[in-house]
Amino acid sequence: MDFFNHLISFQTVAMKASMIFGLVISFLLLFVESKCGEIYFTNCAHDDSIFKIENIGSPNCPHPHECAIEQNVTMKITIRGKNKLNTSKVPNMKMSACIQQYGFNWASKMEPLDPCSQWKCNEKDYKTRSYTGYITITIDALRRPSKIILKATYQENGVMKTPLCIMFPVTVV
Repeated sequence: MDFFNHLISFQTVAMKASMIFGLVISFLLLFVESKCGEIYFTNCAHDDSIFKIENIGSPNCPHPHECAIEQNVTMKITIRGKNKLNTSKVPNMKMSACIQQYGFNWASKMEPLDPCSQWKCNEKDYKTRSYTGYITITIDALRRPSKIILKATYQENGVMKTPLCIMFPVTVV
């Protein structure tokens, strides 16, 4: 009888150990780097944004959601000012970018940090002008599921506004 009790006890321990091992492997797979990622964009700005996004693409991937990206990718972003506002100048804007992975935000070194230096926001009439800027997304951001968030903000009468917000969800392939 002791033999059967030991056998049942051993089987129970082995089954629990295999379940724990399976859970550990599944957890680790979440953090294993993938070879590449697919990206697409969504506009996360409010309806009162002074900009509309005309086009987002990449020289090495014209339709990002249709191809896998295995290296650093530069996204070309074209925006145009909306006609509904009375002001004729684009205000001074501050650009920020972050990578969101597993519920955490990581600061990003994407360019341009200040879109106005590249898009000359302060000098041009946004109602008649398109602005084109480039950001480079590093391969590290493409190897795990993440969201890349690019925002431009400015202050108007003491209220913070977000005229440009682009989110690039990354799907691991």
